[in-house]
Amino acid sequence: SEVRRELTACFRIGVKLESWLNTYQPPLSAGGNAGVSAEVQEGIFSNVHTMTVGSGDALHRMLAFEKEHALMRKASTAP
Repeated sequence: SEVRRELTACFRIGVKLESWLNTYQPPLSAGGNAGVSAEVQEGIFSNVHTMTVGSGDALHRMLAFEKEHALMRKASTAP
């Protein structure tokens, strides 16, 4: 489905962004310096992490719903 594809893409880009942000020494999540203040760096990492976690959670909820829906359909069509 299109929703699953979009959520998966969002999750994957979030994981890639987090990995890229953590290549700074020290990493942005630990207040590293990339020419901007630690607060801004932490905000960037926090927003990316929130997007990653949110899309991952949404994928899990969607898959659980699809599983429950399939079980209900199977139970309703069973003789």
